[in-house]
Amino acid sequence: MRIEQVTIFFAQQNRRYLCLPEAICFVAYLIERDGTTYAASMQEEVIKTGYYNISDNILYKSLKFYLGNGYCQPVSKKIDSGSGRPAKLYEPNPESAQIIQRLSILWKENMEMEPQKALRSGRGDQHRTVIKLAKCAS
Repeated sequence: MRIEQVTIFFAQQNRRYLCLPEAICFVAYLIERDGTTYAASMQEEVIKTGYYNISDNILYKSLKFYLGNGYCQPVSKKIDSGSGRPAKLYEPNPESAQIIQRLSILWKENMEMEPQKALRSGRGDQHRTVIKLAKCAS
């Protein structure tokens, strides 16, 4: 084992996995920022934050939330996803732009702006996000 491996091990231990409401807001943030997104890029973006991680299960449940409520639609396009097959992109429906924007704001307010606080408090911020998400949906 090398010193770099030890350093990486401890650096990764500080990452916190996103819960479903947080993941829903994160996906909204990516869709609003980029206009479209796909699952592999979402996982890469979470890791780029340096603070958070996301499980496949939670990521796909958050995508199911958008598809099931009609906020997004899947579109197959040929992009360089590394697998050689078309990647499934998720594009927002025009009538859901306001909802996606509100969820994106929740991500910016709760997660992106205060990552160190979120790490120190563990999953305590999850409760606040769930309450704000419920208020946003109503």
